[in-house]
Amino acid sequence: MNATKCQNSCFSNDETIKIQQSKFIWKIPEFRTINHELLSPSFQRVEQLWRLKINPNSEEHPGQGNVQIRVTLHLEKKILNDDNTNEEDTSVCYSMAIYDRENREAHSMSGVRKFEKNKRTGFGFNLLSRAHFLAQSALLLPQECLTLCCIVTSPPPIKLIIQQNSDFLRNLADIFTQQQYGDIKIIIDKKEILAYKGILSIHSPVFNRMFSNTEFIENKKNVVEISDTTYGGFKNFLLYMYSNKLPEDTQELDQILYLSHKYDVPNLQALCEEKYMKELNINNAAEAIIVADKLVLNNLKFRIFDYLKVPENWRKFIDEPGFDILSGNCVLMKELIKYSTT
Repeated sequence: MNATKCQNSCFSNDETIKIQQSKFIWKIPEFRTINHELLSPSFQRVEQLWRLKINPNSEEHPGQGNVQIRVTLHLEKKILNDDNTNEEDTSVCYSMAIYDRENREAHSMSGVRKFEKNKRTGFGFNLLSRAHFLAQSALLLPQECLTLCCIVTSPPPIKLIIQQNSDFLRNLADIFTQQQYGDIKIIIDKKEILAYKGILSIHSPVFNRMFSNTEFIENKKNVVEISDTTYGGFKNFLLYMYSNKLPEDTQELDQILYLSHKYDVPNLQALCEEKYMKELNINNAAEAIIVADKLVLNNLKFRIFDYLKVPENWRKFIDEPGFDILSGNCVLMKELIKYSTT
């Protein structure tokens, strides 16, 4: 069986801002029956050949029953000119997504990566748990066909170049920590936080709309009052925007996750979700499920369900106080039991 079909890739070059981009669509028929790694055909961006690899059975956390669908982007080779000295490290901005039956992005991830000239290793991420994926097969597998989209852009947008410059980020983080400068004042619990509109707008389209609209009262007064979170949680949320790192002190991780969801900061949301899974145990599983359900983060919720689905974990969980707390939510408990028995 020929398991892969490739739709022609598209290439565009914007001479004004010198950004080159290629878009690759990979259609995999009968995906439900595939249980081994697949490599896509090669696709070209200027003088580089790329490939995708998908593993439908990647065990991210061994022993937790958390089987993931993992997609990896590989720089297969460079097509060199006669002068081999032209070969340099390659920095690209990438995005990968699963398309649903309406050809809309259903699950996606993006970032920036440098490929060193003497190395050809790939990089990737887990799109979602296999169990969650199969539960949505009517949406994600129209006619049993999986459609992946990969967009590779070079050079990376300035936002992502800044994010990768560690010295610059350290200086930005120091400016924020010292709290001496800023052009916007954020008030939470009668305490003030100084920040820069530009930095917040780069990371969050919600802040960008707020600060670019002259009719918003927050923009006129240069003051934003927030009442639905804690001072510490919001300060750590903003610190990520200055440092591009999740703070080591994650006592208010639920608040940071909530804010990343509210203000549409997907990279921070992904970091928070991974932190939840890394620190997941029998004692905090119920709380994590409630947070994920409240924020409609179904991928995170089903990953926690996968953890509890392991028989040993389930036996311990039913004796924990968290089980009693979760039992108070009949809809959520019913969903967990149904998921665990399928």
